[in-house]
Amino acid sequence: MLRHTKLLLSALSACALLCSCVSTVKQGPVTSAQVAVAVDSQTVAAQKTADQMAKLWLPAKTTFAVGMAADPNDGFSTALLNELRQKGYALVECYSYQAPNTLENRSGKAKGIEVISMAETLAKGASKLTWDFSTLGPCTQGEACFYRVTVYVNDTQLSRAYQLSDDQLMPVGAWSLGGGNDNQ
Repeated sequence: MLRHTKLLLSALSACALLCSCVSTVKQGPVTSAQVAVAVDSQTVAAQKTADQMAKLWLPAKTTFAVGMAADPNDGFSTALLNELRQKGYALVECYSYQAPNTLENRSGKAKGIEVISMAETLAKGASKLTWDFSTLGPCTQGEACFYRVTVYVNDTQLSRAYQLSDDQLMPVGAWSLGGGNDNQ
């Protein structure tokens, strides 16, 4: 029992350290279903993210210029945008999702097509919003998997680690607030 407790504390410490580090993830203009987590759990993570964002950026006074097109199969992205709308944020979706292998997009890859100028939207006072929901290392059968949600608002990043155990996604630490990201 003591050995398992030490292992769990080590894992939590590592996750907290990873969450507190400022990362410079370069996100493309299209989201994708980045994690193998049930949609219900992704929705819960999106709700918690939107709740924390509401503590930092006032909903009725904040406009976000969404810098990515949400893939309809990406549960976290879809839920996050819906949660932000419900909280009263103004969202300007600067990119439109274009599915692969359609008449408009024969490339075989999903594309994000800029439909509203990001530069003009930012010039009008909007804050650029992007995000990343990814795994923190390899996941092996029968062991807990760790994930990180990071939201970028202009040069500020908000991150939190999660653990997937028994098909439940649970937070494993506090929110981390950082700055200086070049994800623009």
